[in-house]
Amino acid sequence: MESDTATCGFLMLGAVMLLWILVATVVFTLAHAWVLGAIEPKYPRAFKISRGFAALVLTALGIVGLIDSADSWRTGFLAVHDSPDWRLAAVSIAYGHLISDYIWMIYGRARHQIRPRTDLILHHGLALVGYGYAMALEIGYGVVLLTMASELMPCSTAIEAWGKLRDRDRLQRWAAKGRFYVLLLGRIPMWLFALTMFIRTVVAGEVPEGLGFVYQIAISGMSALLALDLYWLRKCLASPKAAEVVS
Repeated sequence: MESDTATCGFLMLGAVMLLWILVATVVFTLAHAWVLGAIEPKYPRAFKISRGFAALVLTALGIVGLIDSADSWRTGFLAVHDSPDWRLAAVSIAYGHLISDYIWMIYGRARHQIRPRTDLILHHGLALVGYGYAMALEIGYGVVLLTMASELMPCSTAIEAWGKLRDRDRLQRWAAKGRFYVLLLGRIPMWLFALTMFIRTVVAGEVPEGLGFVYQIAISGMSALLALDLYWLRKCLASPKAAEVVS
């Protein structure tokens, strides 16, 4: 009887997760379509603006969820969750966002012959694997929320795209500076902190039994995120506006 109850609970939890993912995918996809149809008919700029709207939602969820996960900071927010809570819904929403972005990258390629950015494909692919792993094993929601709290960079990209749409140079320069400092003072330190805590936990022998592989994946994934952001930081510095960005 207990086994049947546990199985039923697991299936219900999976159904709820899938529902959140489906709803989020539809909502974010419709947001892309609305921006393309009502604000900016040029696909590349519309994609940046609509992703900015999505990033605001994810950032808000990430910050609140990170505060709620503060008790696991010593392990880089990597903890096992004995029972589901609202953070699982937040992770599911982020998963739907990733799927929606892939849908629109495919659309841009098929309809507008716009080739998706390789770095964005890699970033989203890494997130899909990591978020899916967290949901499947009910572990590390805090790590996912940490990555969600860092989504201010797409917001700055959206502001820059809006500045180009409205021909506002000052807004574009402000957004370029914002993107640079979000990377330098926000995202990269966050990744370094989490990576350091993962490694500290392993070296100190504090990894819970059976989670050695999870920590290996976490260290590899966070290292990849750090490498991607260092690449994006280098792109900021190499841009024609680099002198304005760092001034």
